Amino acid sequence: MGFDPAEARRIAGRIEGRILSDIPKLIDEQVKKVNIQQINEGDKKIYNFGDIHGDYERFKQFARGEIRAEDGSVIEDPLFTEDGQLKLDKGEEIWIHGDLVDRSPSEKNVQVPPSEEVTSIGSAEKIMQLQKQSPNQVKVLLGNHDVAAVATYHQMRQLIQQGYSIDEAAEVAILPYVTRIKPALSKDEAIKLYNNPALAKWLMERPAILVDGKGNIHVHSDSMIYMSLGRSVEEVNERVRVILRGDEGIEAIGNLAEGLTDRGGFSPRNVNTFLRHFGLDLQGAKIIHAHSCG
Repeated sequence: MGFDPAEARRIAGRIEGRILSDIPKLIDEQVKKVNIQQINEGDKKIYNFGDIHGDYERFKQFARGEIRAEDGSVIEDPLFTEDGQLKLDKGEEIWIHGDLVDRSPSEKNVQVPPSEEVTSIGSAEKIMQLQKQSPNQVKVLLGNHDVAAVATYHQMRQLIQQGYSIDEAAEVAILPYVTRIKPALSKDEAIKLYNNPALAKWLMERPAILVDGKGNIHVHSDSMIYMSLGRSVEEVNERVRVILRGDEGIEAIGNLAEGLTDRGGFSPRNVNTFLRHFGLDLQGAKIIHAHSCG
């Protein structure tokens, strides 16, 4: 069957890309709540967040309903208690669409009270704890900045093994020729990640693609790179894990970060191609992504 422009426009209208990374918007402009149905579990609420970028404190404020989205909407039932404990009802889930690190308030020298919750690694550590505490209700995908952080981690390990000091290794490992993106982690945040191998390992294990109970596909980037990584969600995620472990070298990790930095790939024609590639329903599936304004 040939390309049908009208059908492509209809499908493109279902793309939901709400979460920004490369323009200075905060998390209150970075969320969309989607109601989905899951077999034998009734209505399920998924709260889609993305591009935390080292501001866990702001993320909590939004999730507690203390600040409003750009369209005026607000989360009516707080997802966190006042003391920062996760409070999800049965059937509620939080899906975070990557980019946990970089551009944090501390790295941008924003005047905020000092706290690990406004740093890249501190925020990523908090998100990791949430996911490990509630793995069935908190899903965390991989973003291009997270991939770049993993490249920095591997590069630092390699350089330190070669005799570099930790400061020297960090200065080299955050350079664009390693990370393929800019800005990457600051030197101090890179050192913190190096000293936190559990967090680095957890980042390496993040899925690049997930499909929810209604058949919607969730990714970080509005990029067609995912198709080059496998024919199925499982294949893509396994391929990404192999790359992030460093099995193919640091350059391969940088290449992945660079590929995930692409944006604007979900044109009307590409939507059909992308959904069909992963065996999804062209009539009902949505693509939910972060990274760019959709």
